[in-house]
Amino acid sequence: MSRRQLLESVWRVTASITTRTVDMHVRRAKSGAAADWIETVRGFGYRLRKGPQG
Repeated sequence: MSRRQLLESVWRVTASITTRTVDMHVRRAKSGAAADWIETVRGFGYRLRKGPQG
């Protein structure tokens, strides 16, 4: 999902603003148990992996 898609679906933000809120929340999630499931797609957003990388 793109950052814009996450802002709209999670926080209902539809304004044309630049925010790092998504990045901050994902960074927090990646430092915990969800780290193995979240992958950064450079220049676009994030995606969930099918399973933990091993």
